[in-house]
Formats: sequence, structure tokens, C-alpha cells
Amino acid sequence: MKKMTSITRCLVFAGAFAGLMLATASANNLQVGNVRLMNHDAFAKTIDVVFNLQWDNSWRGTYDGVESWDAAWVFVKFKAPGATEWAHVWIDPDSVANSAASGTVDIGTTAVAGTPRGMGAFVYSAARAGGVVYPNTRLRWDYGAQGLNFNAGCASKSV
Repeated sequence: MKKMTSITRCLVFAGAFAGLMLATASANNLQVGNVRLMNHDAFAKTIDVVFNLQWDNSWRGTYDGVESWDAAWVFVKFKAPGATEWAHVWIDPDSVANSAASGTVDIGTTAVAGTPRGMGAFVYSAARAGGVVYPNTRLRWDYGAQGLNFNAGCASKSV
């Protein structure tokens, strides 16, 4: 249990904002809550960041022949004790590792040393409009790919 405590101290911020594709859309009241770390796999060096996500006035539709919808861009940052800089949590880009109940999760990646690393996720409704609630949304943090080792203390770098 001590390992989970040291990891928990490292996770400091989880945020999101609603991305709107049309100026007339009115998605609002985005809320992220109950952020927690679960399913620590010390062998694979992963841990799930689990949280509740919801917003009002979600929309989806076809406008001028183009299907459009809103989405929340969710990202997680951490700062190890003693560090001065915030760092992105690298999210496992495998779609099976990430989920939102009755929603869709698309991982946004960027190349780091030529390898795609998940820096955030678009979460959106697969079919509906109106208020959306995604309890227990899960993003898998691949902290081992970042060279972090929580078995030796909070976010120590392995060499």
C-alpha cells in the first residue's frame, strides 16, 4: 500500500476543457471530479487514472453535410516532489487501455523520440446530445515509458 501512497502524492492535477467545433454550440459546465489512481501494475509500470467527467448541452449532428460534435480534452499532469516543472502523464495510446462509460475516448498523441505518446484524450458521446455523464472514466498512465519508477519512491528517474 505504501507504493500507492507515493504515487498518489505525485498526481497533482487532472484537467479538461470542452472543445467546440461550431461557434453556435453551447456545451458548458464541464466538471472533472473524484480523481483517483487504481490498478497499479508494478510489472508493466502502469496505473489507471480514474475520474468522473460530465458536462451539459453536449451536441452531435450533421451540419452542411459534415458530422460534428463537441468533446472534452482531458489531460493529466504531475509534479514529483522536489521538481520545479509540471510534466504530462503519458497515456497508453492503446484504445483498450482507456474508457468512458457510454462514450468514446480518442487518445491524442505526439511523437517523443519517434514514438507516439498519449498527451491527452478527447472524450465525446458516441450517439447522443444533451447532458453527458461518464463515471469512472479511465486513462492508463504508462509511467514506465517515461522512465519513472515508483517502486523506488515517488517518480524517481531510472537510469
